[in-house]
Amino acid sequence: MNEGLFQFEIIVSLLFLKHFLFDYVLQSKAMLLSKHIYGRWSGILHAIAHGAGTFFVLSITSLTCALFFAVLDTVIHYHIDWIRGRYGSKDVTSDCFWVHIGLDQLAHGFTYIAITSMVVHNVMGFNL
Repeated sequence: MNEGLFQFEIIVSLLFLKHFLFDYVLQSKAMLLSKHIYGRWSGILHAIAHGAGTFFVLSITSLTCALFFAVLDTVIHYHIDWIRGRYGSKDVTSDCFWVHIGLDQLAHGFTYIAITSMVVHNVMGFNL
């Protein structure tokens, strides 16, 4: 098996698990309901929690790498959530709401794939 591919699979799987935990299990109602207000502390705290999870996952590489991508994930996560909260449908009975939720989750997924690709290729030195 290609060692780089194996590392990619492990890291991206852990980032998706982290995402599930922080978006669905550990997210408070205040975090959920205030993401549409730019700069609201509970939305920022939600993004910081995601960044902390990313730091934990990537700490297997180096602390510098983990910190860099944790900050990047925090900023990206915050803005993806804010865009959906600000411009997305809030009517859970509408098809648009579920399309917007899906786009939000897709954007987060692409973020984790991009982060993992950069870590595995540039930091760990593997070719995929």
